[in-house]
Amino acid sequence: MDALTLNSLGPPEGVARGQFVITARRLASGLAPGSDASSRVASGLEYAESRPYQAGDSVRRLDWRQTARRGHPYTRDYEALKRLPVFLVVDTSASMAAGSTRISKLDAGVWLATVLGLASLNRMSPVAVIDAGEGGFASKPSLRSSDLWLALGHLGSRVGGSGTDIAAALRRVQARAPSTSMVVVLSDFHDPLAIDAMSRCAVQHDTLALHLTDPAEASPIRAGFMPAREAETGVAFLARSGTVWTRNESIRAAFLRNGCDYLRIEPHRPFLAPLRAFLSSRTGFSRRAR
Repeated sequence: MDALTLNSLGPPEGVARGQFVITARRLASGLAPGSDASSRVASGLEYAESRPYQAGDSVRRLDWRQTARRGHPYTRDYEALKRLPVFLVVDTSASMAAGSTRISKLDAGVWLATVLGLASLNRMSPVAVIDAGEGGFASKPSLRSSDLWLALGHLGSRVGGSGTDIAAALRRVQARAPSTSMVVVLSDFHDPLAIDAMSRCAVQHDTLALHLTDPAEASPIRAGFMPAREAETGVAFLARSGTVWTRNESIRAAFLRNGCDYLRIEPHRPFLAPLRAFLSSRTGFSRRAR
């Protein structure tokens, strides 16, 4: 897959790790343009005030403009930025791995989690990754990129052989989030309890639903009667012509009604531009106070 495809479509299938990292970082840096304009934000510091120089102050913090104006040394004080922790809840269940296109929902979910995680670290927001598949893992919020890559490695090793338990994943978020945080759930939302669980989460946290869909799920089948098997439970059933597996508009309405922002992602189509527009409409990664 070439760089152009990576920029416009999705997961870096067959791409070396070095190229993957470079591409993901480049996309992450431009995901929410203008959200962090100051060069000091990258160091996790924000300018607070200038004051007279004191013995022991670093010369690197001298405020040369104030020093020239007042005739004696002034130094700049900074304070740590307060950023919302970001929890990336990724569904690694069997239904995420099943699909009708070359790029699965699971591939797209892991790729998007990578870009969102790196973009959050660029903003000095601690990142945690929570696996919403049964028996999944959960990391703690961290500003270290090595922790993010370790968690993403766990996601990448999942082959989509489990069920979904988004409610349990969100309980892990609550246990690791002592204050208001940003929670992004990447899933196909086949879990019938997901919307209720996310509505409870939205009471305290800024909650986003990134709904990963497959074109076969939203289109009625036209094949008479067809034997089928549910991906997560393995239960066999007989599907009939006209069956629609997922009603996207009703899912969207339910999330918005319950206080969760919503964006539908179609892995077989370019999705980074819609994601960028979605986040920009929310004033970057976080909405204004409501």
